[in-house]
Amino acid sequence: MGSDNERQDTRTGEDEGLRLKVVRRGTRSSVTKHDNQADSILTNKDPITADENVLMKIASIKSILQGKLRALENIDERLVATCEIS
Repeated sequence: MGSDNERQDTRTGEDEGLRLKVVRRGTRSSVTKHDNQADSILTNKDPITADENVLMKIASIKSILQGKLRALENIDERLVATCEIS
């Protein structure tokens, strides 16, 4: 049988995993929202003839998505680290 410390460590790992899953869900939701915005802009505008405002909006979305990708990669690594290996 595991000690109280082992049970506490397991519980702490589970709590961390659940917290990370919630954060990941929110981050993925944000990615979906920004991806849909970019799709909408690109569907309605020809990037070759797009004005400066459209290009700035696309650049902004690209930057946000790159940051979110890095955040998701970090969260995924942390989630894997919380998993018990049997």
